[in-house]
Amino acid sequence: MDNPWIISMSIESDETKTILYYALVPDRPDKYNLQTEVGYMENGSYNFYQDLSIDIVVE
Repeated sequence: MDNPWIISMSIESDETKTILYYALVPDRPDKYNLQTEVGYMENGSYNFYQDLSIDIVVE
């Protein structure tokens, strides 16, 4: 990861939240991959939940 963003938020067990973000990819034709990891803190320990990934194609 060259430039990770870390976002922390608190939610209740029956609550959902959405995080919107914009990505500015280089102005060069290629395929770019955005990766996100979701996890949670419990008793002071980080617990991994899921990886999310999307490919963006610039023509």
